[in-house]
Amino acid sequence: MPRRARASSPPRRTRTADWLPALVPQTRRVKRRPKDSSEELAARIERVERGLYALYEELQYFIASGTDHRDRLRDRLSWPDVGHITSLARALAEEDRFEEWAKFNRYEKAA
Repeated sequence: MPRRARASSPPRRTRTADWLPALVPQTRRVKRRPKDSSEELAARIERVERGLYALYEELQYFIASGTDHRDRLRDRLSWPDVGHITSLARALAEEDRFEEWAKFNRYEKAA
């Protein structure tokens, strides 16, 4: 099987919150309901879907790798950021769950 080209690594910083916006520059925290066109909405959905499956593919490496590689990943990531992203993704699966998540979410990026 031919080897896939690896995506470039994010800039070397200590927290996920520092480099995540650089990976997806179109992402911004929306404080009010966006008025995007249907084309913009479709593009945003496509970016989320591509990002999700790209993350899955990258994580497969760590499943197959040794403990030292996973330890380096653990040291690099900001786990509060990972938890926030994970809880948001789960909340988006159902509207009732999302509304509850949004009501109680008080997340602030790690300093």
